[in-house]
Amino acid sequence: MTTDDALDLLRRHQPMPDDEVLTEELIQRYDEVRKHFIESPDQRCIPLFLGSFGEGDGLGVYQLVEDVLMQYPPHQVIPHLETALSSSHRSIRYWAAEISANFPSQQLLHALSALLDEHDEDLVSASVIALGQLESPEARSALRSALGKAPSEHVRGFIEEQLAT
Repeated sequence: MTTDDALDLLRRHQPMPDDEVLTEELIQRYDEVRKHFIESPDQRCIPLFLGSFGEGDGLGVYQLVEDVLMQYPPHQVIPHLETALSSSHRSIRYWAAEISANFPSQQLLHALSALLDEHDEDLVSASVIALGQLESPEARSALRSALGKAPSEHVRGFIEEQLAT
């Protein structure tokens, strides 16, 4: 596989199909692309991976994309995370929030805080974790504000845990 082939596959799948229609063949190819960029880093893949997440977990492959992104310095990843956190696709916002926990930056504060208004427990929880990594007064304030509008008792408890640390 060449870098151009790998980038092309990612460009054609912005985002990937949802898990219920995702084929084994396509996710295997996607995983090959992921492995290619671990072996042959190219920062052009950063926004493409962040825009590639379909609904679900990509049959277990999406969580491995983080291994690709962790190779790059934060200044190359964070601007693309900020964009992905505002995507119209729930799946992209969710995975961007998950990955943001590994790239704590005040630059992501606004976008992560906006996700606290969602009614999706998983998405809010991922945002809470990422905001907790910021360890800033602004992030703590956003978490305190989210307590009253948390989508469930479970998420409310999770926010309280983050505030207690």
